[in-house]
Amino acid sequence: MKQLNPNLKSVISLGGASSANTSAFVAAASTRAGRSALAASCINMFIVGNVGSDWNGNITAPGLFDGFNIDWEFPTAADKQNYTLLLQEFRQQLNALSQTTGKQYVLTADSPAGSQNYVNIELPKVAKILDFFTIDGYNYAGSWDTVTNHASPVFDSPRDPNYGERLDIEDTISAYLKAGVPGKKIVLGVPLYGAGWQGVPGANNGRYQTSTGPARSPTGDTLATDGVATYNTLQALPGFAKTFDWRCLAISIYNPSTQTFWTYDDPTTARLKMSYIQLRVPGGLGGAFAWALKDDDPNGTMMNTMATELGR
Repeated sequence: MKQLNPNLKSVISLGGASSANTSAFVAAASTRAGRSALAASCINMFIVGNVGSDWNGNITAPGLFDGFNIDWEFPTAADKQNYTLLLQEFRQQLNALSQTTGKQYVLTADSPAGSQNYVNIELPKVAKILDFFTIDGYNYAGSWDTVTNHASPVFDSPRDPNYGERLDIEDTISAYLKAGVPGKKIVLGVPLYGAGWQGVPGANNGRYQTSTGPARSPTGDTLATDGVATYNTLQALPGFAKTFDWRCLAISIYNPSTQTFWTYDDPTTARLKMSYIQLRVPGGLGGAFAWALKDDDPNGTMMNTMATELGR
């Protein structure tokens, strides 16, 4: 891919939302020695390329990655300073490597959308360290809820029973901007999967209604998990009627015969989100990313839509 696209940068994401990953970050970041060792080990393996060894000898892959995305998604209040210190350590060691190689390395962090989580990050300090934040603009609603709602709305709605709880993209982006994060360092995430519920009454086309639980995984969906399904599956589900919520800039689909409700992004909401990115602040936000490429349809409809709109 890099041979075909010389300007392409690849970063490897470290961590994830699991409790095991969180515990590992907490332990490593709690001491200066731990932070130094983690950064040095990751740089040696993924940037320098000393991957390991087998019976044939050393395995090397230099130049494969150009930096890191630190995916410590949910630091607690007790982790606040150590989170910053860990990122500082990665930046310092990457800068030191740059002095040797002459290359510039990328450092980003996957950052939460929920206010209960981003308050535990020293956003002004972290913004000076990172090239950009990848902000998860999704999972505002999901299988953990019993009432249906949009999973990735751009705006809040007075009709939403959770109105005012900042469960929308605009409230998240506004909080980061007010905290001092430059707009160009904000990269907004778009989901290529949706959230669904079953046992949903038909009022309001299934939106803001009670449910009996997560929707069953549609037959053949690659996620194979109740309550979530890929864009590729949802855009072709038979028997569903689509509704556009102009207040939230979000869509949903509902099947009255099965009382099933799904919320997901489609090309229309993707175009609107790309316009939001370009217009939210003078000069626009930093861009967009998607989770995950494998969930798009075979034609890459969602990714092509995003790329086309951002390229205008």
